[in-house]
Amino acid sequence: MHDTVVIIMTGIALKKASLQMLSMKKIIQALSLASVSFLGSAAISGPLYLNVENNGSWNQEDFTGSTTDLHVGLEGNIGNLEAFAQVGPMLDNPDDENGETHLSGKFGGSIPASSNLDIYGEFAFVLQDENAYSSKLGAKYSF
Repeated sequence: MHDTVVIIMTGIALKKASLQMLSMKKIIQALSLASVSFLGSAAISGPLYLNVENNGSWNQEDFTGSTTDLHVGLEGNIGNLEAFAQVGPMLDNPDDENGETHLSGKFGGSIPASSNLDIYGEFAFVLQDENAYSSKLGAKYSF
């Protein structure tokens, strides 16, 4: 990896020439501190949590692999916004290949648009040879 990555959250900056030069433990600690600092500075008083999530995938009848997130996060409210941020290792386990561990995380929230309608969004990332990003935006209507 030859890209320079800069991560800045409320005054905490982590700049490096290669993610491989830092240990996974130090990266997780730095990003966890940045996430907690960011959300803490926004007056979120919610608890820390551990989120373990496995996502498997299939192509018709063929299992193609899975990923397992081991994230530490913080959730709480900023006014009407229910927000969260989490970060940690992602264990990538493709079928019939050696697995790898990458740093991943996500943040997002939900806000009421009316008494029955919530709007939510999420942004996620995986830091690897070719970084991956995804987003989610949706609405939930309760009857």
